[in-house]
Amino acid sequence: MKQVIEKNNKNEFYVPFLKELGARMREYRKGQKMTQAQMAQRLGMAFISYNSIERGVIGTTLKTLFKIATILCVSPAQLLLGTDEILLKKSDMAKNYIKEGG
Repeated sequence: MKQVIEKNNKNEFYVPFLKELGARMREYRKGQKMTQAQMAQRLGMAFISYNSIERGVIGTTLKTLFKIATILCVSPAQLLLGTDEILLKKSDMAKNYIKEGG
């Protein structure tokens, strides 16, 4: 029973995250005026695999995520989080740390 509860708790985050990731991929892909078939071809994967990732039905590897980001001319952070804001904040924090002699 414990395993079922843990799995359900993971899915509460994971499933919506995959849907949001897929929606961002779709938005950026359409912005590049590419079809899912063209994306799948450029990634070297089957159409149904790419389609399933974009619909949030399945996850993907980091390697594929980086390839997708490169093809769509966005950062992996933009795909994962929808923004580079978090990275920019961390970058500013690092710069301030260095300036202060941290």
